[in-house]
Amino acid sequence: MKRIVGHINDRYQKFQENLSEELSEEYKDIAALITFEILNRQLGEGVGGGRKRRKRRRKRRKRRSPL
Repeated sequence: MKRIVGHINDRYQKFQENLSEELSEEYKDIAALITFEILNRQLGEGVGGGRKRRKRRRKRRKRRSPL
């Protein structure tokens, strides 16, 4: 998990650096927060698999097991 968090932090930092200079500071923070949320959601669904994925796997296992 630590590795994934580090990965998010890197992307978050890069994003903050790349935000256009015209944006005022407060908008910069808001935009960064939004992307942070998006990254978190992506992680939940994809790479590390989230709660939802675990739940699905558990259901599948139950169905397969013989009576």
